[in-house]
Amino acid sequence: MTATCSRWSSSCWVKTRPNKGATPRVGNTPADIRAARTRAGKQFTLVELPLPRPVVFNGQRLPASYANFYIANGLVLVPTFNDPNDRVALNILSEVFPGREVVGIHSVDLVWGLGTLHCMTQQQPAALS
Repeated sequence: MTATCSRWSSSCWVKTRPNKGATPRVGNTPADIRAARTRAGKQFTLVELPLPRPVVFNGQRLPASYANFYIANGLVLVPTFNDPNDRVALNILSEVFPGREVVGIHSVDLVWGLGTLHCMTQQQPAALS
């Protein structure tokens, strides 16, 4: 189970893989997150997302996750992995973002770079001279 919390809101995304054996190790449990509060004392809202089947390349498990979605104007782009849980994750996020169109983007090739949609929107550091 993995949790991603935003310091700007009271949302926290939790990725789970119930009944599928070992899960990736993380530092916080859902109980820890439920007990946590924002600086203003507000409780976080947990949204559980499934994990896709492991995506492995050259013996390395890649960080395939539906929580690497990107929120844009009027829509949410969600990585998908040709997995039965793709539809489950898209449906959950459609409920969380009722005013936005939720669009799945096939991301198996992207995850080879060790990230997907949200990761690729991040800044690139300047080269050192």
